[in-house]
Amino acid sequence: MKADHPNGNKKKLKKYYTRQNELIDQFLGAGDEERNAVIEDAKYQPKIKFAIRASFCVNLALFIIQFYAAISTGSLAVRHSPSLNQILAFMLTWPC
Repeated sequence: MKADHPNGNKKKLKKYYTRQNELIDQFLGAGDEERNAVIEDAKYQPKIKFAIRASFCVNLALFIIQFYAAISTGSLAVRHSPSLNQILAFMLTWPC
């Protein structure tokens, strides 16, 4: 350090470089956390996709049952249910 900074105070330079090294270590640790988050996301990605698809299939089955009930009974209450509105909104927003 003395060769790089001949006029510098040795104690202040040591404190400065020690602090800089600590900051670098913190930033490197942040990268490890991001890397661990990506690994964790990749680990749970298949389970998340399965849950989303299963939820969609169950909701679709419930919609079909409800739609059948609406047609077979002729009930207006079943025809104007919130799930019917959700399915129609989903169909309108589906990318073509």
